[in-house]
Amino acid sequence: MEDKAKQWDNAAAEFQRTYELGINPYIRACFKFWTEKGMIFPGCRALDVGCGVGKYGVMLTARGCEVTLTDISEKMLSFARQNMETAFPGTSCRILCCDFDEADVNAEAFLPRFDFCFSTMSPAIHDKKTLEKLNLLSCGWCFIAGFTDSDAVLRRQILEAVGFSEAQTREEKPELQHTTMAQLTEMARELGYHPETVTVPYDWADRRTPEQQSDLMWKRYYQQSDKSEEYRQKTLAYLMRTTDPDGMVADAVHTQVQWLFWKAKKTEL
Repeated sequence: MEDKAKQWDNAAAEFQRTYELGINPYIRACFKFWTEKGMIFPGCRALDVGCGVGKYGVMLTARGCEVTLTDISEKMLSFARQNMETAFPGTSCRILCCDFDEADVNAEAFLPRFDFCFSTMSPAIHDKKTLEKLNLLSCGWCFIAGFTDSDAVLRRQILEAVGFSEAQTREEKPELQHTTMAQLTEMARELGYHPETVTVPYDWADRRTPEQQSDLMWKRYYQQSDKSEEYRQKTLAYLMRTTDPDGMVADAVHTQVQWLFWKAKKTEL
């Protein structure tokens, strides 16, 4: 758990920076879908597995939901507490630091069961066991969101310029490989959950200094490499040559996201 937690601890500040940019069209579409499907409603109990800095928790609380947030990273949860308290002083939101692989579904924090259990852009739900846990904790809907396709133009250009192969690194370090949404969908079918899927676009752009972008590349791509610092310095040198007149670089990302959802099926682990 320590290695996984450290990875997400290192990313927490960047997640908080994204949170502070505010609501984007994708998030609005997500909440519109949840509301229209009856997944969320005032007074519902919602569980966010792999909650990060609590972005969805804040928005669910604003809609009258009773929220429980879980994450493997204490630093992520520190930001989540801060964000919840800032938005709703004195909030009674439950926050639990745990590795969902090891979480006890009968722990007090998970009782009573939830009307809506979800996990977005998180590797916390990655196999049949974690799918079963999510299903077991819900007496209503289960929802998972994950990327299926992505093109980050600047990042791709950087990786090519510095000679870094993300694919090769993942082959050498299997622990970096994530379960795909197609695999999760098939697992859910095998478990008898009758899942549905929807694919939606999710595009965003950000402007950073070369130093900020170089640090992001290190955290997102290089830190598991034996030459991580060398790649970071090459990245910084490349970016210093490609800044706009304000000394910034534009990081645009174009993605497709799959939503996987089903009505919870009563079962036992």
